[in-house]
Parts: sequence; structure tokens; C-alpha cells
Amino acid sequence: MDFNETKEIAKKALEFASSNDLEPIVSFYLEPELSKNIIKRLDPKLKDIFEKYEYSRDLFIKEAIKVLGEEKKDYTYYVYYATPISEKTEIMIIENNWIPPKAVILKGKVRFTFMPYSTIEDMEKKIKTQNDDDIIVEFENGIVKNYDRKRNIFTDFRNVTEVLQSKKPVVVNLFSSLESILPLTILSNNVYPFKNRIEIINNNGNFTFKILEGKANKEDVKNGETLTAETKAELYYDLKKNRVDTKTILNGLIYKLPIL
Repeated sequence: MDFNETKEIAKKALEFASSNDLEPIVSFYLEPELSKNIIKRLDPKLKDIFEKYEYSRDLFIKEAIKVLGEEKKDYTYYVYYATPISEKTEIMIIENNWIPPKAVILKGKVRFTFMPYSTIEDMEKKIKTQNDDDIIVEFENGIVKNYDRKRNIFTDFRNVTEVLQSKKPVVVNLFSSLESILPLTILSNNVYPFKNRIEIINNNGNFTFKILEGKANKEDVKNGETLTAETKAELYYDLKKNRVDTKTILNGLIYKLPIL
């Protein structure tokens, strides 16, 4: 709300959270009090591991995930951006502590792009002027069903090929539009990862969202129960090492948004 560029979309995001009975959380890195409480609850499980692997963030996270007991998921990752273009798209959130959230497309069509765009109209203009790739992918039950790859220049050809030929669920960085990305991110923090279904309705580029399954209660959200084991481990390590600079993180999140 303190940034003129994002004040209006932040206001609408707060209204969305209020009208849908959601906790208005974008990232726990921006919620110091909630994060401190999460760290306290994780201490009995992770304190010894932290003391052993304090010198290496990667090793600590790897060992912490084992202790926290998250089941390993077998996915293929698309490392750029996907925007829903079908009238209705179903997704499953698997990672929710950043903008944009990571999701599996359960059903519907998306465009694969190199960059996120303010609106679908802006995206289509870039594609028509050949300033972005022209790749449409249709999913069914989380698996690629059909695709139309007319131009693949800006995104890594090998990664796109791996995704399109994969027989496994595909994880994408899901971006809807500038106006709707904060509501989508808030909503993502209010569902249980891997155990949710969200419907995205696209009405001529205006996005609305509906939780079909997996909505978390507010106490679980505030206690970090909607975070994955990996995110909890990252948060724990970064806070313990005093690596969390809220202002820097906030700036980083904001300037990842298109046109800003």
C-alpha cells in the first residue's frame, strides 16, 4: 500500500481477502511476527540440524525436509511463466510463498511465455509482434494433452520440449494478470499445498478465482500449515541466519510485477 504503483491493486487484494474470508498473506517473509512463531514451533525438530549444517543452506534444507516428512513429488518444471487462456482452468497450488505461486495445471489451456504481462491483451500483442514465444498448451488431469508450438525463441527450447513431452504433472509459475496476481497469491496461501483444487474463470481477460477443495482454516494459515516442508526449511534457515531484509524482499516481489 506504500507504493504508488501497487497501491490500487493492493487495495483490491485486501478487499478480495476480506470478502472471501482469507488471511491477506502474500509471503511469510513479509510477516515477521507470524514467521517468528513458526520458527519457535519448528525449533524442536530443526534446531540440531541447523547447528550441524549452519554453514550450508542447501544441505540444511535437504536434511530438514527429511525430518519434516514431506512426500517427494515427481513433477516436470516449466521454469518460465504460464497464463490461463481458457474460459475455465483448474489448478493445484504446490508452492505459495512467492509471487507468482507455483501450480500444476489440472485442466485447461495456458500460454507459455518468457515474461509475465499486465493483461492478456498485452500478452497477445507481444506474441503477434513476435516479441515472445507462441506456445499454447492444453492440460487434462495435470498432464499435457495437446500443444501448439509455433515459435520457441526466448524460452529455453530444451526445457519447453521436456515439458511438452512429459508424461508427468507439470509445475508452472502461474501468472494471471497484474490486477489479479495478488488475490491469486493470497488465495494460494490459504489452501493446503498438494491438497487443493482452484477454479480460475477468465472473462475476457478478467480473472476470478474459486477454491473447490483444500481451503485452510485461518489458524492453520497463520501457523504456517499451508507452507511446504521446503518453504518452512528456507524460512527457518534465513531467519536464524538473520538474512531476511523485509524491504529488499518487498522490493524484489514488487519489481517482478510487469510494467513496474
